[in-house]
Amino acid sequence: MTIMTIILLSIGLVAVAVLLLAIKNLTAKMITGHTDVFPETSIGGNKKLKKAGIYCPKTLDAIERKKVKDEILASSCKSCTSNTQK
Repeated sequence: MTIMTIILLSIGLVAVAVLLLAIKNLTAKMITGHTDVFPETSIGGNKKLKKAGIYCPKTLDAIERKKVKDEILASSCKSCTSNTQK
């Protein structure tokens, strides 16, 4: 075999592989409506994790900060109202 024959066979094999992958993606898109067949792994975009109450760290931090802020405001308002009532 010559070098040219080996190169042509390699190019042909790669072309067939690309063609088969393209056909697979097109049929998956027609069947499911999208080509993304893997589940969403990002915490923020996964609906099942949201239902379970699991959020990304940034969201959890925001929730906890709001809780602490509300507790501080509630306790400071109680002290204000108790001082004015005396």
